[in-house]
Amino acid sequence: MKKFILMYSVFCIGVTLAILLPFSRMIDHALPNAVDPVFYAWNLSHNTQSALHGFKNLLDTNIFYPEGNTLAFSDTLYAQSLFTAPIIILTKNPVLAENLYILVTFPLAAIAMFFLTYYLTDHALASAIAGIFYAFSIPRLSQIGHMPAVSSQWLPLFFLFLIKYIREGKFRNLLLLFTWYALSIASSVYFGIFLIPLALVTVVTECVKQTRAVLIERMKTVLIWTLPGIFILIVLLFPYIRLKAEYLTIKRPLEDTVEYSAILTDYVSVLPTSWLGDLGFPVQTNEHPLYPTVTVLTLALLSLWFTSKNNKKIAVSFLCIAAIAFLLSFGPYWSRTTIRMPYYYLYQVYPLLGSVRVPARISIFVMLGVSVAAAYTLANILNTRYRHISIIILLIFLAEIWQIGTPFVSVPLRNNLPPVYNFLNQIPNDSVIVELPIRLESEGLTIEDQLMRPYSQVTEVDTFALEAYRTYFSVFHGKRMINGYSSFFPSVYHHHIHVLSTFPSEESLTMLQKEHVRYILVHAAQYVSVPFSYVAARIREFPQLRQVAQFGDDYVYEL
Repeated sequence: MKKFILMYSVFCIGVTLAILLPFSRMIDHALPNAVDPVFYAWNLSHNTQSALHGFKNLLDTNIFYPEGNTLAFSDTLYAQSLFTAPIIILTKNPVLAENLYILVTFPLAAIAMFFLTYYLTDHALASAIAGIFYAFSIPRLSQIGHMPAVSSQWLPLFFLFLIKYIREGKFRNLLLLFTWYALSIASSVYFGIFLIPLALVTVVTECVKQTRAVLIERMKTVLIWTLPGIFILIVLLFPYIRLKAEYLTIKRPLEDTVEYSAILTDYVSVLPTSWLGDLGFPVQTNEHPLYPTVTVLTLALLSLWFTSKNNKKIAVSFLCIAAIAFLLSFGPYWSRTTIRMPYYYLYQVYPLLGSVRVPARISIFVMLGVSVAAAYTLANILNTRYRHISIIILLIFLAEIWQIGTPFVSVPLRNNLPPVYNFLNQIPNDSVIVELPIRLESEGLTIEDQLMRPYSQVTEVDTFALEAYRTYFSVFHGKRMINGYSSFFPSVYHHHIHVLSTFPSEESLTMLQKEHVRYILVHAAQYVSVPFSYVAARIREFPQLRQVAQFGDDYVYEL
């Protein structure tokens, strides 16, 4: 079996590198896009540097100054940092570390699904193919720009040890069950939220097979270890608990989820880079390509007829997980109509859904459920004289999900940073800076228009990409900054932007002095709304602004 797993891993690595070309050849200096992945490079670096200094300022990062607990404004990436920290320490290259992590999630997801389905079907080849179905599904491939969302490799292992614990008991199974849950929630809070209601399907299915005495024994063990488990989860979730305490009213209104909910056509939609793009419905946003493939759906449904009586219940339970996830992915309303969906009612009784902005991401559980069910059909096929059909099935699936020309954006590294950021290393470490121009995120282009923008081309209308790059560059200078990027922008940031829209003015300079800002970086080439010559002329009217450096179109003023 060890040799089989090794060969399987090598095959999955090969598929990963091939399907993500040319991006997979550029991983030392390029990222999938210029917004979230650029921010994640900063996030991983911050976690690493904080760990190296005794977790100093882990939560209170350098962005959105003077706001605190800024790590909690997005996923903390604790689990991802376990993998990337050694790479960052050795290479000083957060871009390489991030990309290696993204690539390795694919073989890991395949192996995790292999172990789950092998335990259920006892058929290695069927399980290996099911692992490929899950790992290289469109909902995973479309999320390579979202580290939290692509970190779904732990989910099959959670279900594996949930089933094993209910069936076999053993503290080891319970410990591993909690470990995979902790890794899932530390990778993405969404997974921790979604797992709870979906796991109930498996719990009910498995518990009906057990005697009352066995269930009581299992429950006693769970209760004994509840307090230590809760303590660990509180530690992992403390940034969000603190955020909730500091922002008592913070909650995603249902209306905010509508844009990021699935619609029916999403399940026949693929990425623009998909080989089937001309035949399907290619969409530009990475939240909406959810095509599960005809191959996997057909095999999953056939499990209702071609699975033995003993195995049918578990196959049906995973189909139920897929069906429930499918319905919940539509969010509160059916395909942008006013028809209320199950998500609407679950939101009323399950408070954790108030933290979810993108219901469509639950679609990964659709793929998990149908991949398990498909494994049962494959196991039956492979036990007949028609076993060679499995190769054709795998090839058809790969054709359905294959990508051509996965895009990338080159990102400046330590050795080719814009010179102004090297200059910041020479100023006092306790300095606070601000970078201009700056706009509210709602005043710029749509995020889709900014995704592939290299730094040399960004302007003030690229509100997301511009702040993501500035956040990333702070990896190399470490200074506290008014600027920042995250999933959540605090009210103090919006206030700062509003005041800075008048820069240079008495009001803006007074605000900057109040916030102890000492250095102002003005990027002349990034101005669009007004010519920089006008801004420069206004700056000369304020003697308290002293130019201390210039690097091409980048000016540094000391206040």
